Order: sequence, then structure tokens, then C-alpha cells
Amino acid sequence: MNEIMKLGVPKLFEILEKHDEWQSFYYSIENRFPRLSATEGQTSQNMPKNRYCNVWPWNDSRVRLNGMRDYINASHIKSPIVQHRYIAAQEPLSGNSYTSTKDDFWEMVWEQNSCVIIMLNDPSENNSYKKLRSYPYFPTNIHGYAAYTGECIKVRLVSRQDKQCYVHSTLELTYRSNPPREIQHLQFKGWGDYEVPDSAAAEFHTFLCEARSLFEGLAGPPVVHCSAGVGRTGTFILADVILEIAKEKKSLNIDVKKVLETLRRQRMWLVQTPEQLRFCFMVILEGIKSFDTTGFNGTRISV
Repeated sequence: MNEIMKLGVPKLFEILEKHDEWQSFYYSIENRFPRLSATEGQTSQNMPKNRYCNVWPWNDSRVRLNGMRDYINASHIKSPIVQHRYIAAQEPLSGNSYTSTKDDFWEMVWEQNSCVIIMLNDPSENNSYKKLRSYPYFPTNIHGYAAYTGECIKVRLVSRQDKQCYVHSTLELTYRSNPPREIQHLQFKGWGDYEVPDSAAAEFHTFLCEARSLFEGLAGPPVVHCSAGVGRTGTFILADVILEIAKEKKSLNIDVKKVLETLRRQRMWLVQTPEQLRFCFMVILEGIKSFDTTGFNGTRISV
């Protein structure tokens, strides 16, 4: 396996497919980091704000809200080598005034100056408990609005385009008396928890490119979320990071294992299954097809 790791992305995918080695490759990637702590997410005050009882942000990389109650289940992610930034988050929780995190979510979007939200799950997916705590955190009727934090934050749906595999909405976010900000919201369709998308890797790559065209060059990081903010969220971020490294360094010989371990040191469990990792490779290969590889070299790119 150590020799296989040194192969470029296309050749590595070919070998893993041929020998059905996805399980062993996936479980060779480190996910436990004894020196990292996630105690803030496990306090009695903060536990109700977590969607799951075993997924928390690491203390060092968690997003901190302004104010006394600064906890939200979200993490700052900085990609290695190319230094792109993301926020990986769980989907906001519905509930009463104590357990709902919709206010927190929109406060984070405002404070982090995030103008793009990438949603990779369906609020109605899976079990009834998840449905109960996943009522949409944004208005769904054109020109309708929702208010949060006692009317301090208002979100209005300006437009909505229903495309083949995703929905592109434009939202208007207002905080107190500040001028409103335009938020682009992309929701990918047909991707169940722990699964891979119903659509092909080519369609997901199209979605990824649309998302990157919206957040490229913006001051604030995009917010990427699924249900827990780890599996599908990690798959999106890893694919985007690898493609950006390949473009910038002009090499396909990238140490995917080390890149993912670096990302996991910023949020636990990113990319949750061997199947998601395989799909991630497929998306990367789709992206490579669009590259002009003239001038690419075989230089090993590692973290």
C-alpha cells in the first residue's frame, strides 16, 4: 500500500479500482488525533446545539461567534499548499429558542463575511427525528423573508433557479441597520447521508465549478454544510482542494492521503466512507479532463 500511495491521482484510482482496495486505502487515512481536543462542543451548555452526539468541531479550529455564547458546530478549514479557506458546518437545527441554531448560523454567515452557502443535503432526508430538526433555515417563497435573533437578522429570498442537479437561490441578508448583503445559496439534489450522489461525477463536477465561480476571490470563505458537516461536506472540500492544487502546481502526483489528514486535523471525520472517497476521486478525474496539462510535470506534491 505504501508504494501505491506514491502514484499520481489517475493511476492511483486505476489501481484501487482494479484491485478493489478502496476499503484498505480509506482506513489507512488517519482520523484520530490525540493532541486535538473537542471539549467545547461537549459541555452541557453546547451539547444541545450539536445535531449528533459524536461530531464536534476541534477547539483550535472552531468558528467562534461574537458575544458571550460563542459556540456553533462549525470549523474553519484552510487547505494545504494553495491556502484556500472554507467553513465546514452542520446544518442549522430547528427547535425551541434554546436548541435552535438558525440564529447562530446566520450570525456566523454575517460575521465571517460569507457570501456563498453550499448545501449538500435535503432537509427532508432520512428519519423523522432528523426531519424534525431540519426545517429549512431560509425562506422558500420568492420575496418571502424570515427573521432571526429577535428581528436583528432578516433573510429574504430574491430569486430561485431549479437546475438539473441543484437549486441556485439568491438571498438578501440584513443585519440590524447595516446595508443588506447578497448571498448565493447552492443546494445539490439527490445525495443521501453516508451515500454518494444519485447523479454522475460529471454533474457534481459541474456543480463544484459553479460553486467555485461564485466564491472565487471573495473576502469571506464559503460555508459548506450537509447534515453533520463532515461526510458530504468533506467530499466537496477535498475534491475542490485537490483540483486547485493540481492547477496551481501543475502536477497530478498529489498525496491525497496527506491532504485529507490535514483537513481532518481541522474538522473530524471529513469524508465518512470509502464510497465517498471513491466518488471524490471520480469528481477529480472529471475535473482533470478539463485541464490543459501542457507543462504539467510529475513532481510529487505532499503536505
